[in-house]
Amino acid sequence: MTKILKDLILKDYLPFLDDIGVKGLLFAYNNKEALLGIKQFVIEHVQTLNRTLIQLKRASCTISLKL
Repeated sequence: MTKILKDLILKDYLPFLDDIGVKGLLFAYNNKEALLGIKQFVIEHVQTLNRTLIQLKRASCTISLKL
């Protein structure tokens, strides 16, 4: 996993064995809205998650939804 997501380590996610913990933001922009009632910090978190998922898709990884 660290080889696939090496350019996102510490910036966007933290590796843990076979799990990936996508990091949240450090601050919430004073709840500033960016688009149609969506907070700026929510948009940035979704973008971080999207970058991680794109890297995994490019590497043909699979994701288990089992909790």
